Parts: sequence; structure tokens; C-alpha cells
Amino acid sequence: MNQLSLGDKLVDPRTQNVTMAVTSSTPTMGRIRVLEIDADTERWIPHEELRHRISAGNLEVQRAGNPALTTFFDRSDAATRKHQGARHTSRGVAQEHYLTALERATRIVRELNEYCKRHRVSAYAAYPIVRQRFDNEYPGWIFPSMATAYRLLERDKCNAPLLMPNHVRGNRSERYSPALIELICTLGEEHYCEQHSKWNLKALTDLCRRTAIQRELLSAKASLSQKFVRKIIVTRLHSMPEVQRHLAKDRAAKASVASRRIQVDGLLQRVEQDTLHLPFVIRTPDGVCSDVNLAHAIDCGSSIVTGWHLKIGTLNESDGLRCIESILFSKGPSFKYLDIDDALDLYGTPALLVLDNGAETRGDRIRRLTQLGVDVHYCKARNPQEKPFIERLNRSLKEALELLPGCTRLNGLDGQRDPVALGDDLMTFEELKRWIARWYYEKWADTVLKRFVDEEVCEESKLGVTPRQRYENIFERLGHALPLPPNKGAWIRTKYNAVRRKLSRKSGVTHDTYDFKGDNLEFLLERFGQEPVDVLFDPEDYRRVYVVDGTELVELTNEAANEFSPAYSFEYAKEHRAAIKAANPESARSASFTESVYDRSMRSSSAANKSKKSPGRREKREVVQKAKHREAVARASKTPLLPSKPKTPALNNSMATWDDVDELSPRNRNTGALI
Repeated sequence: MNQLSLGDKLVDPRTQNVTMAVTSSTPTMGRIRVLEIDADTERWIPHEELRHRISAGNLEVQRAGNPALTTFFDRSDAATRKHQGARHTSRGVAQEHYLTALERATRIVRELNEYCKRHRVSAYAAYPIVRQRFDNEYPGWIFPSMATAYRLLERDKCNAPLLMPNHVRGNRSERYSPALIELICTLGEEHYCEQHSKWNLKALTDLCRRTAIQRELLSAKASLSQKFVRKIIVTRLHSMPEVQRHLAKDRAAKASVASRRIQVDGLLQRVEQDTLHLPFVIRTPDGVCSDVNLAHAIDCGSSIVTGWHLKIGTLNESDGLRCIESILFSKGPSFKYLDIDDALDLYGTPALLVLDNGAETRGDRIRRLTQLGVDVHYCKARNPQEKPFIERLNRSLKEALELLPGCTRLNGLDGQRDPVALGDDLMTFEELKRWIARWYYEKWADTVLKRFVDEEVCEESKLGVTPRQRYENIFERLGHALPLPPNKGAWIRTKYNAVRRKLSRKSGVTHDTYDFKGDNLEFLLERFGQEPVDVLFDPEDYRRVYVVDGTELVELTNEAANEFSPAYSFEYAKEHRAAIKAANPESARSASFTESVYDRSMRSSSAANKSKKSPGRREKREVVQKAKHREAVARASKTPLLPSKPKTPALNNSMATWDDVDELSPRNRNTGALI
């Protein structure tokens, strides 16, 4: 292709549209005749102008029968050879053979043309002399025959490639009919490319072959390869059929593309937080448990772990806030408790906090982090490529701790071994927590990371290749100031929920069916009166709430709790109370009494009773007096006095006594009437 030939096409490389076609390859006064496709006219164009446009990349030459440039790849990688088998070895040998043959053919054609031009003889006369010269100079070469030499000279005269590689030789037409290809596409779309399809490529190939034989698209003894079926699926249906076979929610992660590398300039400029289920079985005071979850965060600028929170059971929003709290404030007390020396206490308000859509990161309290100056960014579900730094930390943590007792990992997969059945000496919750913290600051902090090494090679920043070196160089050597943590009051207002409730002298502050009182209630009543106030409460602690008094928070305690009460969450306290009520149903005696009351209440009363009026005040008083008299008589009958002795009446004027008086009849004190 050193010269333009008749029929060559000039193509625009940006649109791949043919713009011109060569109609005369013989230069006339430095010009070449071409047909302009758009104008549908022929015109003469300077040859140098075409050369300049081809050199600038504005035009490309396409020649009929000329194959595309063969690209050779290095197949020397041992892992590639092991994965692909011996095919690459034979392919490499074929490519080496083609390049050697092309080199020899080019040299032979050049020698023949030069000899014919120098001595003005034909190629027939030059052939034996050039062959003898090559036999003496290259004894290991096999010189081509006369016919082959003529074919090489003819291809060189036509500016065609001297040799054709094997992959472009042979018949270029389709081997199978369009009807068979359409059948493969239809069956592949219906069976193979469905979500979680049971059909594999082998079964699909056999189905296509059998169906094609039934429809007489193939002969009974014809074969159909899996390679061809996969090629049709890839070129006609989906470029990545393996991804198409996954569930829709998993496809984004399986087909993710690393379009750009995340660059972080300083400390706490980008912090990623994630939740990790640890593959461990541990001992707890309540028994053996395998539901151990960890929420931790990493600073992307230095790869230092900035916070973590370990819990037995599923994490919730409060657990996510506890991890965030360890990012914002110093972890010195935790380091002292865990006996970790020389730890890197990196804390402060991050500029960007990257979270996923887990239950521990959803809620109004997490959204209120924006009030502290934190830009909260949520990744799409099942898209781990959007937070690569924390995902790298997750993998390293599992790999580093899988040798500890109680781990369920086997051959790089979680849950593949049973440590209880194998007799492992299970760790406690506190022991596992100490191992994780030690790995953070004793192993990971001094690990050489590839991205830091690449950055040193490309940029020569001299910031180090380990997280500890990065932190020390950025913070101590360069003197970059770290962001300040938020005020404690601002953090409390962020992590607690806020409601508006009315103060009451009797019930204090009522929230979620609980009454909150305490020693501060009298002060709050004098300060606000029985008016609505702003109340802050922690959903994870039902024992207390806080009343906002300007910049201060005044505590009120739950009337139903005491100093020995566990710090239950409001949700758990209500569920626990409901469970206790459900465990103590109404007794049979109580139910019988209630039924009796209902039965007596529903009895119909007589019409005579319905016509009577309710008794007045006077009638009520008379009824009461009579009732008192009956009660007195009844008491006297129960406790009678002894009979009195008979007395002799006096002869003289003796005074009468009450013993001689008959029983007096009672009278009404208001009317005097006998009763």
C-alpha cells in the first residue's frame, strides 16, 4: 500500500464513510483522479494534498482484498497460558511463522526488483542468480519456487500484501444459513439470557442442534459447536450474556466499569463507611452466635481506619451513628481500653461521607449530618465499585483474620466450614474486637498499597506508600490542618430525634406512652409553664429525654425506669411490654365475671320500672334512714345485751328510771311524725 491503486477508497476515519474513490492511479502533473462520492463528480486532486491528509489522520485508505493489519499480543504470561490452555502456544507459533515468512518474502521481492532494474533483465533471468545468492547467504532458508516468486512480484506490482495470514484466508461467506442463526438467537433469548436461567451453554447448543435438525436446517449428522453458538449470542443478542443471566439488582455490580480513578488530595476529604458481616462464630454469655456485624470507615486520602463499631445482630441507624461518632471525635479512650499503643487517632468532620443504602445508614438522623457540614453521598444498591477503598479494606480484613479460631471461611469463601463441629476454641466478643482493632493499626497501617506505589511512580509526591507514612507526611511534614470535630451540643442535636411536647404538672413530658418527670420538672414548669417545649430523645434509650432550654439540655427521667433499668430502645421496650401482656392473658375467673356483667346488663327491664321516675332528694334521705335503722337492728341482734334484773317499785314518791319506761317509738326529726 505504498502507492494508490485503481479502486482504492478514501474513508473518513471519524464517520467511516467513503468520501472518495481512486479512478486513475497514474499521476498526471502531480495529480490523482478521484470520484467524490458526495458530489458525484470526478476531479483531479494533488497527490501531495492526499498524502498530507492521510498523514494528519483525516483520511484512511481501504483496498479491496487487503486484510486489516494483524495485531500480535504477548502470550508469554504464565497465568494466561494456564487459563487458556495450549491454544495460545500454537497461535504464537503461527504468528511467529507468519512474520518470518513475510520478512523473507519482502527481502526476496526487493532483491529481484533491484537485480532486474540494474541489469535490465527479466524476472526469469534474475531468479536463479538471486536464489543462488540467498542460498549462500542464508543456508537455512527455503527459497520459493519460480511460480511463487512470480506471484510475489505480481502482488507487489499491484501494491497488495505479499502474504495473507491464516485467519483471513479461505471462504469468507457464512457457514450456516440465516435461518439457523435466527433460530439460535430466538432460543438463546428465550432460555439462555433469562434471569437465573437453568440452561447452560452446552444444553442450549444441543437444543439448537436438535431443533435445527427437526426443521431441516441441518443434516442429521451435522455438528454445532458451543463456540459458534456463544459467538452468535455475543454478536447478535448481548455482549455480556453472563451479566444478563444475573438478577437485575446484581447486574450493575457485575457489569461495572472503572471509568476513572478516584483522587483524594488531603485527610478527611473523603471517608467511606460500610457494613461487613464477619465470618466468625463466637462465644457470648447467652450462647454461641454467628451473627456478628461490623460497621467501619476509612479515610480515602491516607487509608487510615477512622472509626468502627462491632455488634452482635443486625445493625440499625443508631449503630451507624456510633460508627460516625468515632469518626468525628477522638478514639483515645477506646485505644486505651483495647491496649493499642501508637495508634493513629485520625478524627474530625469529613468533607464527604460515602455510604451505601443499608439499614444502618437510612433515616432522618443520618440526613441531619448535613447540618454539621458533612456532604453525605449514597451509593446505588449493589454497586460496590462506587466505594472501592472500603471494599478493599473488607477483603483484606477477612483474609487477615481467617486463620483465627471460629472463622467459617474456606478457600476464600465465607460459610464453607463449621468451626463448632470441628472443635475450634471459639473466641469471645471482646477478643474478636481486640483482634480487629490490632489489625487496623498494627498490620493495615503498615501495609504497602499498590495505589500509593503507582502514585509515587507517576507523580513522585514522596508521601509514602503505607497508610501510616501517608498520615505522618501529610499531617506532620506538610503540616496540613485537620478538620475540627463538631460541638458536642450540635452532635447531640444531630443524633437525637426532636419532638414537641407539652409540659404537665401531673405527667411531666409524655412521649411514646411513657411519662418523663424527675427533679428538673419543677424548674421547667417555673421556666416554661404548662406549654409545649422542644424535646430531644435517643431512640435507643427509653430512660431519659432532654428538654431544650436555649443552649442547654435539661434531663427528665422515665417514671417507669430506675437506676437499675437496662437502656432499652423505645421500640424494644414497647415490644417487651406487649410480650409480657400477651404472656399473661385474662384468667377464666375474670372472663366469667365480665361475661356475667354483660349478661346482666343486657337483660330487658319491665315496662313498669321504665315508667317510674328517679327518686328525689327527700325520698333518698328516707331510704337512707331506714337502711341505717335496719343495720342498727341487725347489729343489735348479732351482739345482744344481757337481760336486766326486775326491780321493786318504791312505795313513796320515788324517782322513775329509764328501766321503767317503755320503748320509745322513733320519730322524724324534721316533721315529728312517727316512723
